[in-house]
Amino acid sequence: MTFRYRTPLTLAPAAALAAALCVALATPAAAQDKPDAQTHAITLHGVNTHPATIRAARKTLARIGDAALAVCGAPDSSLHDVKMAVRASTCWHESMIKTLARINDPLLNRAAADQGL
Repeated sequence: MTFRYRTPLTLAPAAALAAALCVALATPAAAQDKPDAQTHAITLHGVNTHPATIRAARKTLARIGDAALAVCGAPDSSLHDVKMAVRASTCWHESMIKTLARINDPLLNRAAADQGL
C-alpha cells in the first residue's frame, strides 16, 4: 500500500529531507505508482486493509496515520508537538482521506469516522 501527497512548495527543508528519505526507503512501487518530484510516498507491508473487527481496524488506521505523518514530515523520531502539528495539517488529512477512499473498507471507514476523520 502506497501513501502519496503532493507537497506544496512551502515545505520546510527538514521536512522535505525526511520525506525524501521515506520515499527512498519505500522503493517497491509499480510503474504507474512512481511519485513525481513533488509527490512523496511510503509503502507499508503487511497492513490488514480489510480488518475483521473494529479493534483491528483501529490498529490499521493507526499504522496508516503514522505513515501519513512520515509522508507529511513527522517521522517516528519527531517530537510530540511536531507530530500534533502535522496531524492538524492539510497534508495529513488529505493523505488519510485519499488512502481510506482507495481502500474503501467499511470497518476502516467506521474507525476513521469514530476518530473524526
